[in-house]
Amino acid sequence: MSINQDFLVQKNLLLRTYRKTLKRVQKSYDNALLDLEKCHAWQMVHHTGELLQANLYKIKKGVNSVTVHDWLHDDKNVKIPLNSQKEPHEQVAALFRQARKLKAGVPHMERQVERMRNELERVQKIVVGLQLVDEESKLEPFKIPSKPKQVDQDPIIKRYREYITESGLSIWVGKSAKDNDILTFRLANGSDWWFHISDFPGSHVVLRLPKNTEPDQESIKDSLLVALHHSKAKDRGEAEVCVTQCKYVTRAGKNKPGQVQISKHKNIKIVNDAIRFQQLRQRQHFPPKKNL
Repeated sequence: MSINQDFLVQKNLLLRTYRKTLKRVQKSYDNALLDLEKCHAWQMVHHTGELLQANLYKIKKGVNSVTVHDWLHDDKNVKIPLNSQKEPHEQVAALFRQARKLKAGVPHMERQVERMRNELERVQKIVVGLQLVDEESKLEPFKIPSKPKQVDQDPIIKRYREYITESGLSIWVGKSAKDNDILTFRLANGSDWWFHISDFPGSHVVLRLPKNTEPDQESIKDSLLVALHHSKAKDRGEAEVCVTQCKYVTRAGKNKPGQVQISKHKNIKIVNDAIRFQQLRQRQHFPPKKNL
């Protein structure tokens, strides 16, 4: 192979790598813009809550929608969809909670958009500069250094990821089939809550609980969301999650790592909430060191 051919091969490989990175960063940037747009809609969500609150007297449980007078938008009547399975006052409270979360997420998502915009511009410049390279010696600044092999000094660090709920509970997530086994059958307690996406491959998710306590509803929602994001169903936007306690989970067999049998459980539907998951990621950290 001539030097010229070798140069072209190296250049094309680098271009392919950076273009793949560019595509990934572009997708992350687009998603961040969408999430920011959702956050900026907090005032509309709050206003919808106010409209429902002002008309609670005319809303009965079991209806799918209600038409109310909107005093902010041209004094017109607007039709608001409702959850027929929930009490009207619960839906009002849920709207106000959603509005608060969206408002709180605005600064974070603005910073995220700015970071992704800068990263997008950086990779775009690299691709343009690499396209102009015409000799092998000029490829050196574009080469991606190989990562040094990490010494596995503490195997437990690689067994699971950890998220912290707003109430301070830990959510542990297995990283592989073997790690799922270790997490569920060696690290978790029988009273801990256990989550796994239904009908799709995914990580074992364990919500750690102090002895003789029950989890709060927000921590359960966080755990459901984590189970969705650490599964093959995350791109669907919604799925059902199998929920039980670790004491009801047993191994499916010695040579079937990660596969389990469950004697008692319930399924709960979860719809993706990108803002909530971003806030959870801000509270993600490595677990403390512990001997297995």
